[in-house]
Amino acid sequence: MATPVEKQIHNVLIAREEERCRALEAKTGKPVKRRDVPMPWKRIGPHAILQDPEFLQHVTEFAYDLDDPTFQEYCRSRGVLHVAGEPGRRRWEYCLDHAKTRDEFLADPFFRCAEPYGDKRYEYTPEEMNAHWRIVCLGRAALQDCWELYRRESLVVEPPAAEPLIVHVEPPAEAEPKRAKPKKPRQKPPPRKPKPTKPKKPRKQKNEEKANRQEKRETKPSRPTARRRQGEKRPKASTKTTRAAQLVLFEEGPAHGRKLRRRGR
Repeated sequence: MATPVEKQIHNVLIAREEERCRALEAKTGKPVKRRDVPMPWKRIGPHAILQDPEFLQHVTEFAYDLDDPTFQEYCRSRGVLHVAGEPGRRRWEYCLDHAKTRDEFLADPFFRCAEPYGDKRYEYTPEEMNAHWRIVCLGRAALQDCWELYRRESLVVEPPAAEPLIVHVEPPAEAEPKRAKPKKPRQKPPPRKPKPTKPKKPRKQKNEEKANRQEKRETKPSRPTARRRQGEKRPKASTKTTRAAQLVLFEEGPAHGRKLRRRGR
């Protein structure tokens, strides 16, 4: 059984950190403290697929079975089966057999040359062959990641449907009729007290009071606004201060001087 994909990626990064520390120790002759390498990738959900090629290239252990038709259908539904190519072709065989190595792939004449175009046939360079092999490794890693999800979902057994529970309910016993309470006789409210009424004034007294109010209104001095409406000018307050007021302003401050100006000194 292969190691889980997350653990394989983590182990590769831990090995790189160990190599870095050993190289520094060989160079300086002093012990180097190892860093704590956190888990670089985790599934964001129970059905999430690893799609980052930087992490897929670290997956080197495989246990998937590409001959399983159910697994093929699952990969097709998740959009991963196309990485293995068409069934029966040479690329399919390299994804099917995990034991085939890089040297066997580079020595295979089927992959060394492209399909013939007329009388010519292009031969791939070593860099192009290495890139093609990297594509095969990424396809294997994607199939292994999909295999883990397939196995996890197939092991989940759905609980059997529960049978409907039939409960016999007995009808409730007849309740005794409630006895009606005797109604109390309705009492009449006490009579309300009459409101006190003010004695009405005679008409002659009302006319005299009205005449007195009219006389007071006519004899009342008019307001300054009424003077302005009639064209009269309001006398201006004198802003000049006497010599004594100036001395007081100098000695007691500006607040006292303002009071003097208001008084017209």
